[in-house]
Amino acid sequence: MEERQRVRVLIFHFFERGFTAAQACKEIRANDGRYRISASNVYYWYKRFRSGNHSVVDEMRPGRPTIYDTKLAAKQMLDAQQGSCNACWLFAVNCTSTPAQNGSGT
Repeated sequence: MEERQRVRVLIFHFFERGFTAAQACKEIRANDGRYRISASNVYYWYKRFRSGNHSVVDEMRPGRPTIYDTKLAAKQMLDAQQGSCNACWLFAVNCTSTPAQNGSGT
């Protein structure tokens, strides 16, 4: 479980026990100094829990992924092209010249 989720589980624990958001923040800071948490973050999670959403996991968001995998993108492009041209393949592997153009002759 990642660090953020551990903190959220602690917040949910205090929420279920009837603590206020301010009390929960104070308890988390006092009892376990390794967690850095802002009061506004605790208030956000309390609001979310009160609305009935008890999940402590980040939800997937639409749009571009935050991490870009170059190798995966190149593979997807090659799969889409299905070998339609060498120039596409050279572009995908970041080559700027063919052997004939760079003087190797092979």
